[in-house]
Amino acid sequence: DHAAKATSLGTQPTRKSREVKPDIPPTSPPPMPTAVSASDTPP
Repeated sequence: DHAAKATSLGTQPTRKSREVKPDIPPTSPPPMPTAVSASDTPP
């Protein structure tokens, strides 16, 4: 019981932290410059 609980707790926070860390940097810079360039190009 202790081993299963410890593994679940350690895997959940690690997965969230890993997905949030790499998702923030690559998703923050691309959308900003891309949206400005696309919006400035048509008009």
